[in-house]
Amino acid sequence: MEAPFPASDYLATISAQEVAGTASSLVTWSGSFSPVGVSEEEIVELFHGIYEEGLMALKESLRSGEIKSPR
Repeated sequence: MEAPFPASDYLATISAQEVAGTASSLVTWSGSFSPVGVSEEEIVELFHGIYEEGLMALKESLRSGEIKSPR
C-alpha cells in the first residue's frame, strides 16, 4: 500500500472520552510510523500538523452542527 506521506508502517489511533461534569470531550489522536527518506523530526512535524488540523476541523464541524454531538 502506498501512502501520501513519507512514512511506512503507519498505524493511527483516535479516541474520545467525555470530560465528567462538562459538555466537553477529550480527543486523543496518536500514531506510530517509520520515516522514509526524511528525518524522524520532519515526519513527526508533518504528522503533528496533520493531527492538529484534523482535530481543529472536527471541533469546527461539531461547533457548526455539521456533525451532531451525541448529547
